[in-house]
Amino acid sequence: QIRFDGKLRVSAPIGDFFVSGTGIRPFRTLPFEARPDGTMVCRFAMPFRSRAEVVVRNAGSLTARIEGAWTVQPARWDPRLMHFSAAWRSERRFTRPFADLALLDVPGPGVLVGCALHVANPVAEWWGEGDEKIWIDGERFPSFFGTGTEDFFGYGWGSMDEFERPFHAQVRNDRLGGRGHTVLCRWFVADPIPFRSRIRFDLELWHWAETTVSLARTVYWYTDPNCLEVLPASQRAELPADLSAPPEPPGTWQAERLEWQATGGRVQVQRGIGDTSEGGHLWWTYPEVGDVLRLRVPVPSPGRYRLDARVLFAPDYGSFELTVDGKRRPWPYDFFAPRIEVRTLPFSTWELKPPSATIEWRCVGSHPRAQPGRMLGLDTLRLVPVP
Repeated sequence: QIRFDGKLRVSAPIGDFFVSGTGIRPFRTLPFEARPDGTMVCRFAMPFRSRAEVVVRNAGSLTARIEGAWTVQPARWDPRLMHFSAAWRSERRFTRPFADLALLDVPGPGVLVGCALHVANPVAEWWGEGDEKIWIDGERFPSFFGTGTEDFFGYGWGSMDEFERPFHAQVRNDRLGGRGHTVLCRWFVADPIPFRSRIRFDLELWHWAETTVSLARTVYWYTDPNCLEVLPASQRAELPADLSAPPEPPGTWQAERLEWQATGGRVQVQRGIGDTSEGGHLWWTYPEVGDVLRLRVPVPSPGRYRLDARVLFAPDYGSFELTVDGKRRPWPYDFFAPRIEVRTLPFSTWELKPPSATIEWRCVGSHPRAQPGRMLGLDTLRLVPVP
């Protein structure tokens, strides 16, 4: 907590305040920085007339040793100066019906200068389609109406790469598609947002899946010294510690890690689509009829095995024949579906020998209702011994 001239202006867990709520992940932006040795830095100026007070309270059971330093310079007080403010909030929310997430709603005058967001998502489906909306001084329609959470925080198409720039950063991403912890920040330093009487700042919670997510956000602004204090932050955050996917059964192989060959189309790894086991899958797009995708799966010992596969279904997916070690199943498998789904399917049994089995998917067309693409998405392949 930080008080300026007797008023509570900052109330947040110390990690969340420094965009490090899930632990130290080194990053550097213009206003905030975290270093490998545990040092966390805030460079926002914090004017006060006569007194500033910083209180760090340990709400946990472990002993913590903290060292801190302030840079303080005397200055003449100007009536136009404002108190720096930051407020934190955490909650768990079900993603249906679609709704707005309140970030800030305070009276003015003031200036919005930034926000940080921590999302704990238990599934691989993408969570960040929601638009930011900022209303200034009671207007009926927001002056700021964005195109998506990922765009607001400075990246598109749900990148899993951690990055740092002067005015935005992805401090943490667990690289599991949409699943796991994501920590982001965006600073309005070159483009501060002033308001006279009131500001309201919402973020749409628009998730592909029906699930429950945990969200923590810290918003930073300057406020008139005569405005009301911030509300004290809750001392308990509802953020799960482990969001990793459950381990796969023995004998399971990630399709994107297998050796593969294709006679046509394009093969790549797609991430963040569907509830895939590690957030990604092998994606074969735009093959011609007759093209083959060939994979090699290790076989531990001679015997009879059932092939189980986690595969994707989607509006632009095709139909394929399956051949294992030269033995073809005479019926095609149709992976068309009106919406994206991930299913685990058994694909018959075969007599196999070490060191590996060759699995071939031959494109034979697509469903009459399918969109163009004739795509195939493979998440995992598993050989299950059959007695």
